[in-house]
Amino acid sequence: MIELKQLCAGYGDHIVLRDISLRFAPGRLIVLLGPNGSGKSTLLKTITGLNEKRGGEILFDGVSADTLSPRQRAQRVAYMAQRRNTPNIVARRIVLHGRFPYLSYPRRYLPEDLRMADQALALAGASDVAAASMEELSEGQRQKVYLAMALAQNTPTILMDEPTNFLDVRHQLNLMKLACGLKDQGKCLVMVLHDIRLAMKYADEIIVLENGSVRGDSSPGEIYQSGVIDRVFGIKLSRFETGSGPQYYYE
Repeated sequence: MIELKQLCAGYGDHIVLRDISLRFAPGRLIVLLGPNGSGKSTLLKTITGLNEKRGGEILFDGVSADTLSPRQRAQRVAYMAQRRNTPNIVARRIVLHGRFPYLSYPRRYLPEDLRMADQALALAGASDVAAASMEELSEGQRQKVYLAMALAQNTPTILMDEPTNFLDVRHQLNLMKLACGLKDQGKCLVMVLHDIRLAMKYADEIIVLENGSVRGDSSPGEIYQSGVIDRVFGIKLSRFETGSGPQYYYE
């Protein structure tokens, strides 16, 4: 369980997030929606400790993040970043980086670390590129490798910043189904998505951000009924019922 209490964060003199209070509970798929610059990425980075908070609290199972070392925090939350440099390294080695929080110095991988890395590659659909250099891979293949690295970290909460970027439609759907399977195992998945329809179809909870503040936090159905997506994005979102549940579209 991650709890944010009146969290404030930003960069330099610029405050991006203001008084954010949220709970990320186990067994949930939570999607962050909001226009560009609304604070979605800043929120994820602040939770992981990559960005310094300016006020409020971050709690991991009731324990203040301020009392945790970077290693301890990394054992509680994994982060799949939106943008990264492309290192000249084999994909499987990148995935093994997800095991760093559990290694003592000097880093020596145990059979369990190798097993979890290979399992993560399989879950992410990247086993076929495990021996390839990251520089040789397409953007979509790299995205799956970085997903595998987050999975290999084996944390109760996984934060993903635009994980469907560079993936074709089939792999986007596979990713969302994988996320649903992980939350059914008790993990909490928090995703930043730009595809509102994908979010409305798969999320248990949708949080809408605008100008660094929470404008809505509820189930997809309740978010739709509130009209907050129409107001924040300046669009008209509609839905129709099908045998497999509601489907959403833009008018």
